[in-house]
Amino acid sequence: MDLAIRQARKDVEWLGMLPAQAAQAVLKTYHRAWVNCSQGRDLGWHLAFRVQILEPKPEPRSGPQVGIDVGVRVPVALSDGGIRTHGAWLTDKEQIQLLKLERRAAHRKSVRPPGAKTSRRLGETYGRIQAHRWRLL
Repeated sequence: MDLAIRQARKDVEWLGMLPAQAAQAVLKTYHRAWVNCSQGRDLGWHLAFRVQILEPKPEPRSGPQVGIDVGVRVPVALSDGGIRTHGAWLTDKEQIQLLKLERRAAHRKSVRPPGAKTSRRLGETYGRIQAHRWRLL
């Protein structure tokens, strides 16, 4: 059986890419199915095939190349000198609410001893701050 497995790994390309134990298991299963089929047994076999589609590499673009830099002062600066801006991140009311939550979290963090577990109230405050920041995205 070992010689048959080695020969099959040479003859069948995808079988040669498998580790030896996996190839042996595939061949033994295939052999058992072939024997059962040749003896007229209907075992309700289902086959699954894995297909790999090879796609050609995309051709280079013909237009001019533009680099994009994402920054802090200017949200998006292009290499051709262009700038993209955005509207206000937060309304005045949202800025006040976020500042209030950050101050509340700082106070709650300052009164607990170092290394202590985060309190439920502080965790909830962090959660509300996170919810505000998620709205920015």
